[in-house]
Amino acid sequence: MNTSEPIEFLTLKSGESRNFAEIYDKKLFHPNKCRYGPRYGADCSFCTPEILENHGITLFSKVRLNITSLTIVEDDYSFTNVLYGNPVPFGNSGDCYSSVPECQQGRLNIDLRGTGFVLDPSSKWINFGENPNQKIYFSKDYSIIYGTCGGFCGFCKPDPSTGIKLRIVED
Repeated sequence: MNTSEPIEFLTLKSGESRNFAEIYDKKLFHPNKCRYGPRYGADCSFCTPEILENHGITLFSKVRLNITSLTIVEDDYSFTNVLYGNPVPFGNSGDCYSSVPECQQGRLNIDLRGTGFVLDPSSKWINFGENPNQKIYFSKDYSIIYGTCGGFCGFCKPDPSTGIKLRIVED
């Protein structure tokens, strides 16, 4: 912190299994339909063989914190585990699975419990891409954020005007 541009990281005490971002890799042959149920792996008989180019799932154990603005730097992968595919920025999600609303498969989860911070309620998520849909949920105290995003091809990310802004928890 004794530099002109300090780099600080916030340890996500709930662990990387509760802090992840995913761009789902499957696409349906018939995007105007929705196949609910378990998430489909390589044996998805109603999915195209095409794999979404920017797909991936990234687990985060720490995130970079801009201490001046109290925002999370979404694309710092210093303390991550990329389970498959490409790194996905913190708080981002999406897919090209289906154009049907409510059928999104991309997932995101942020769990700030035990960090001394919660999400600032001014933080919002925006949609982009084709036929984007999102369902983002916030716990009552804004310590947990989770949801799904997708479309054909649709995505969501934290609104760049606020980013993932945090608030210090008062004891």
